[in-house]
Amino acid sequence: MKFCKISFIVLLLLLIIGFCFYSCVKDVKPLPQADFTYTTSASCALPMSVSFQNLSQNADVFRWDFGDHSPVSYNENPIHVYASEGVYTVILTSYGNGGTHETQKLIYAVTTPVSSFYTHDTLVNDVDTVHFYSTTNSTLPSTWLWSFGDGFTSTLQNPTHVYTYPGTYSVVLTATNACGASYVIHNNYIFVSQIGAKPIPDFTASQTLINTGNAINFTDLSLNSPTSWKWTFTGGTPATSNLKNPTGIVYNSGGTYDVKLKVTNLSGSDSLTKQAYINVVAPGLAPVADFTANVTNITVGGTVNFTDLSLNNPTSWNWQFQGGNPNMSATQNPTVTYNTPGSYNVALTATNNMGSNMKAKQLYITVNPSVITQVQIKRITVQNMPFPTMPPMPVNPYYQITSPANVVLKDGRTEHLSSITQQFMPIYWDLTPYYTIVNLNNQHKIRLWDWRPIQTNDILISDVTFNMSNYINPPNAYPPSIILQQNQTKIVLDLQWQ
Repeated sequence: MKFCKISFIVLLLLLIIGFCFYSCVKDVKPLPQADFTYTTSASCALPMSVSFQNLSQNADVFRWDFGDHSPVSYNENPIHVYASEGVYTVILTSYGNGGTHETQKLIYAVTTPVSSFYTHDTLVNDVDTVHFYSTTNSTLPSTWLWSFGDGFTSTLQNPTHVYTYPGTYSVVLTATNACGASYVIHNNYIFVSQIGAKPIPDFTASQTLINTGNAINFTDLSLNSPTSWKWTFTGGTPATSNLKNPTGIVYNSGGTYDVKLKVTNLSGSDSLTKQAYINVVAPGLAPVADFTANVTNITVGGTVNFTDLSLNNPTSWNWQFQGGNPNMSATQNPTVTYNTPGSYNVALTATNNMGSNMKAKQLYITVNPSVITQVQIKRITVQNMPFPTMPPMPVNPYYQITSPANVVLKDGRTEHLSSITQQFMPIYWDLTPYYTIVNLNNQHKIRLWDWRPIQTNDILISDVTFNMSNYINPPNAYPPSIILQQNQTKIVLDLQWQ
């Protein structure tokens, strides 16, 4: 009997312990798992609208921080607009009965870079170091390619370079990011002198045709590092100067005048005289017509801005534009469009109370035909794309080329690949026939799909948006391939321009 009582008590204790354990386990709540993906309205353009898709589990409250100092959002699937170029950290915090969890991703709001650069060292000796500085206005230029004009290059953002031979060198900078590339050329930018050689004189003037009483600034361009300068300004005030770059030389009498520069260093001296270099026009005379254009070599449909440089204060202007639209103008500084290939004359007649004068420039404007009108996509190479992670599994990818509204223009579903995982990347498709884009200004999409033969619908993996006109760099630079990088996807298109 005593044994039965003890057994009963032990059984009762076990039942109590089991009930308490069950109650505790029953009340344990699963931890939230924050996750999200996103799509963009357009690539390489601002403002950029981003649609966020919430993939969180075990959560019912969500807090979004978009990384641009804008108000947070508690919507489950918000849409946010980025107005400024930048790289933004988006943080999603998910709240549930089991606690909180946070995840973050980077959003790139970038545009095609506009290349620019400068240096303070444009006149150097052949042993001097030249420091170059990129001022390219892009948040995320991924590469820089410098060409220094002497056969050497650099991929640094702000490189240094030593020129070993005397001469004049042009410098090119090409900047590239996920949206494309652009380049800028500074022609005859670096002047390199040889140490131990006597100077080679040269100079220029801020202007060479002026009215009486106006002033001119002179700039020394001599090579081989002169240490002293002697200027002679016939007809000018002052008549001489020992400065390297004299300014404010005033000419008070009408006429045509010479300018002479003598330069000296430890190795010797030399002089240069530019005869009849300065032309001074007295007041009370008829105009002396002259003009310039902001560009003289354009393609069909391009515009040219003309600027009047006539002396003696003309009061009316009569322009004649062969091949232009309009073909004549009475404004002082007109703008003209050229729609037909060819080389064309421009003439200006300037008039005041004292008379008229005409300036004609033969074959001044060259209009080139638009050689490239379309492009063909030959190969699509996917270097990277998002893969399923929960659980990891292979995909059966294929491509589509669509309009921005997802109208299918070329469907590669029958060319799908099978059982692709990250280790098989990159993948590619050769297009037969090539896909032709006939309007370079139209936007297109490359959409990547996961073919699911036993399911109703295939699954969209990712897409990228592009505009071929963004990848044409002057003058007439048509790249054989371009890189598209958006939405965790990197695609290379091999092209054939036509």
